[in-house]
Amino acid sequence: MILLFIGHPNYNIHTPAVQQLMKKIEERTRKVQKEEEIWDLSVLTTYIISLFKEKKKLKQEQKIAVVIILVMIYSNLRLTEVQRASIDSTQISQGKIIISTVTKKGPAGPVIITLNRMKQKELCPIEWFTNLDKREQLIAKDKVWIKNDKYETYSTDRLSIFVRKTMKEAGIEENQRVTTIRAAAITKAIQKGATSEEVNRWSRHANTADTIQRYYDKGNNRNIRNMFGNL
Repeated sequence: MILLFIGHPNYNIHTPAVQQLMKKIEERTRKVQKEEEIWDLSVLTTYIISLFKEKKKLKQEQKIAVVIILVMIYSNLRLTEVQRASIDSTQISQGKIIISTVTKKGPAGPVIITLNRMKQKELCPIEWFTNLDKREQLIAKDKVWIKNDKYETYSTDRLSIFVRKTMKEAGIEENQRVTTIRAAAITKAIQKGATSEEVNRWSRHANTADTIQRYYDKGNNRNIRNMFGNL
């Protein structure tokens, strides 16, 4: 770029010898892609199932952690996207909640996801959502992740602590990040027989997934979500 700027013609700069040299430099500096073994999602969901019978006795922080985990599993949203989301529960009696948020990675932009009631109630985000303390007040204030009577919300960092604590209690290694929940969910979906097209559309990992999800996916990705409801 500097040589072009000072007036050297392009054909004198991008010679075969220079291109070969640059190729070798790029190969040495390119980030090494390593295989990463992901934990089994069933470890976490089995623990959540065990908590269900005592859910009314759990602290609000524990309930919030479970709701976030289940929302991340079924929607494949990132924690930051869940933290800033608004949740429409006006149709909860019909067995659905609508999550609205904004993604800033991948196909960036507004995202609206509908979660329906699952057959396995222990892993149903709606069942856990209705168990949150002061749920009616939270929805009235559009503040889902509340931490006190002033309706101040938890930060993403604080919610991460809650989720990682639950992951650790489930038996997942402490060094595993919250984002690995998404990777574990994708891995489980593939193991359960989801096609690559279904996974791309549901996880929004491809540009075409955004268009398909907005205009053609009338089932709200129910196929994959129902897979998680029968782990």
